[in-house]
Formats: sequence, C-alpha cells, structure tokens
Amino acid sequence: MAPYLSKLITKVSSVSINIPKNILQFFVGVVIYMILLSSKINALLILEALTAFLLIYNSVYLFNDIMDYKEDKKHPLKRKIKPIARGDLTIENAAAQMLIFLIIGFILSSLVGKYFTIFLAVLLFLNFLFSSKYTRFKKNILRVPTLFLIEFLKFSIGWFAITNNLSRFPFVFIGALSAFYTAGYLMYKNLDLKLDDFVKKREVVLTFLFGVVLYFLSIFLYPFRFPMILLIILFISALSVVMVLRYYNIEINKVEKRWIGEKTIVLLSMALIVLLLISLSTPSVSKINNKISAPIDKTVNGLANKSENFNTVYCYLNGSFFERYNVTDLEQIDKKTVLKNK
Repeated sequence: MAPYLSKLITKVSSVSINIPKNILQFFVGVVIYMILLSSKINALLILEALTAFLLIYNSVYLFNDIMDYKEDKKHPLKRKIKPIARGDLTIENAAAQMLIFLIIGFILSSLVGKYFTIFLAVLLFLNFLFSSKYTRFKKNILRVPTLFLIEFLKFSIGWFAITNNLSRFPFVFIGALSAFYTAGYLMYKNLDLKLDDFVKKREVVLTFLFGVVLYFLSIFLYPFRFPMILLIILFISALSVVMVLRYYNIEINKVEKRWIGEKTIVLLSMALIVLLLISLSTPSVSKINNKISAPIDKTVNGLANKSENFNTVYCYLNGSFFERYNVTDLEQIDKKTVLKNK
C-alpha cells in the first residue's frame, strides 16, 4: 500500500489537489445565497467568477511554493507534492505562470463586478502577508487571525460574486466554517504530531472552540437548521477519524497515509456541506427543516420581544442591523462614504 501511495503523491501537486476543495468553498457562498435570498443565479456569471477565483488562487499556491521551496525540499512529504521542490517546475516558470494566472483572473473578475474584484485583491494581499519572506505572518502571532480572514473570504466569495447584500449575509455561520477550517489547517500543517501534542497546542484548541460557539449561534440565527444539525454529526464523525489517525507513528509512509486521509476528509466534508444545503430545495427536506425551525424561531422571537438588549444583540449577529442604518449592501456603503467625503 505504501509504494502505491508514494507513487500517487508524486502525480499530484499542491496546486491541482486544492482545486476541488476551492470549487466547493466557492459554492458554499453561492448555495447560501440561493437559500437566504431565494433567488436564481446567472450560470455564466458564476462560471466567470469561479474561473477568476481559481486562477487567482492558483497563483497564491505558486507564490507560496516559490517562497517555501528551500524548506519544502527538506520536508519528507512536501518535497513529493510541491512541483518546485521535486524539480518539476523552475522558479522562473512558476513566476511566469503566476503572473499569467493573475492577469487573466483579474480580467475575468472585472467582468463579474467591482466588489468581487476587490474581495479577490484583499484575499491575494492577505496571502502575500501570510507567505512573503518580508512579512511571514505564517511564522508569527498573526498566523491564526490571518488564516481565519483568508478562509472567511474564500467561503464568502461565491456570495459576493452574485450580490453585494450585507444585511442577509450569514457572518456567524461563515465565521464558524472559517474557524473550523483554520483549526483543521493547523492540524494538517503538523502531520507529524500526535494527538497528545495537539491538545497542548493552544491555538488549535481555542480556534476550534471559537468555531463551536459560532456554529451553535448559527443554529439560532439562520433558517437552514436541518443541514447544520446533520453537519454536527458529520463533523464529530470526521473529527473522530482524524483523531484516530493521529495515533500513527511518525513514519513517512504513515504520514503519507494520514495526509491523503485528511485531504479526503476535508474534500468530502466540503462536498457534504454543499449537498446538504442544496437538499433544502427538496420538499421533504424543507418540511423537516421547517419543523425543526418552528420551536427555535418561536423561542428567539419571544426573547426578542421581551428584551430590547437581546433583540439588539440578535440583530447585530444576524446582520439585520445594517437595515437599521438604511444600508443593506456594499454599494450603499460606498455611496455614503463618497457623500461624507464630499
């Protein structure tokens, strides 16, 4: 089995293996938009936005590989999956590909919209701060917050490819997904650590707990409760598998097994998130979701009517506070800023 895994790993790259995951992250925002705003989507617009996102984010992976190629060459696993470290790609060719991806990506993003392009530019800048040898956020105290913001934007980008709406955007739910993904990324970056070592890593534990708090708040804030409850079961199952994998010894063939296993778990989890959200469009699942939501909504509305403070906090958490200030989307904020400056 180990020789087969080693052969398989040499056929993939850090760029290609992340494409399916990035596609699914993009569609999280798209599907949530369809649920919360009950609107149809422009398929051509989505295709343009997705292509722009993938091209620009592929340039991020190439940039990261250029910055880290010396370290990657010394790593027993990364020297097999990183194209520069294993000699399949020169730094010059990688830089040329990165530039081409960026140019085409931003041309396509400009066809999608101004704010979508701005979000992609911010995402690119955060990744530069994270990986660049001049800033190297991945090596200091800013690693976790920067990672969280990067994943937040990636989970959001599908939404803002379609709309500029802020008042209906699920900040808390996207924050929960971003926190969980960040905690998972920190685990992935330490494949050679055992479970006991991870329990001692405060950044992993705190990020995970932050995600748990946001996730349970999301159940009270957003209408897609049935998928969220099923995702809890899924997440606990996936986490249990990952924790079991952590008991392997630190041998390269077992690290390879663990790497493929954890990559597969992440990909399947992303796919199930999208599929469970899409399932709300079916009458049977929608009916179950409504039954689950009815008592929760009744409780929340009752508390909101009794307590002004609770109602204020609830409005801030679910994003509806934007409507109080007559600002529901990015364009209105832009216009208000311009008028204020005048």
